[in-house]
Amino acid sequence: MKSEYSEFVDTLTALNRTSRQFISEQYSELNAVSESAAVLLKLLANGGTEHWTQTKLAQEMCVSESSLCTLIERLRNEQLLQRERDAIDRRKTRLSLTPQGRLAAEQISLTDRKIEAALQKHLSNETKISLVDACQSLLEACKKSQLDGDLTRRAA
Repeated sequence: MKSEYSEFVDTLTALNRTSRQFISEQYSELNAVSESAAVLLKLLANGGTEHWTQTKLAQEMCVSESSLCTLIERLRNEQLLQRERDAIDRRKTRLSLTPQGRLAAEQISLTDRKIEAALQKHLSNETKISLVDACQSLLEACKKSQLDGDLTRRAA
């Protein structure tokens, strides 16, 4: 017999896996990009390039820095990204979207709206509201738990 905790974690794991697979398939079919590429393009389109280092991008995307470097090179070859030297500190490089990259990011945003509509059509308004509230609470709990873990590791 499963404990409540195990069922909770199992459900979150299944939701994560299934939703990522569905979203990844949609990006691939509608935009011909991987989920990681879509996330990177959206981050750069929405957050600019001023505060993003490759280390921060890799952490935000939950990928290794080497995987991110490979992805960046692939998107550069597809002419969606460009890399430029920082005008102030020539040791640093900045990533930015090319005009094609900005167009791809806009298309990805449209795909996001289609994904949202496809998923929400199966939910009542009350369920949508409670689900968003629950997900926001869960996200905050995860962030606090990560912070608690960081503090515990630093204290050791």
